[in-house]
Amino acid sequence: MLRQTEQWHRALPYIGSAFEAASLLLGSIDIDTQLAATELTSSALLLADNYYRMGRFRHGREIIKQAITLLVETQQRTDVGGSARLSGCISLLHKKLTEFLHMERQRTASGSLFQRAAMVH
Repeated sequence: MLRQTEQWHRALPYIGSAFEAASLLLGSIDIDTQLAATELTSSALLLADNYYRMGRFRHGREIIKQAITLLVETQQRTDVGGSARLSGCISLLHKKLTEFLHMERQRTASGSLFQRAAMVH
């Protein structure tokens, strides 16, 4: 609700908590790895997007890189059955990182305010 009303600063602690919780779930043996990977990816994308909308580009990039690292580490220690979903999540995060870098370059070059981009779910 806070994001829908563009209250980026107020939304930040909630989204950050979701990302932290998803990070913890990814390491739990009691949680389905594919589900945890999806939740981590979704929360990382929301958090990174929120940072970008606040103009905190470095923070947004770091969140995506952190999520990629966690997913790669998980992929390396899990069986082949869950790796297709993990690979998809990693690919999606890499794609979004590239999009964010492109948007950042455009903003820096034009000096304009943040241009809204469609969220990738």
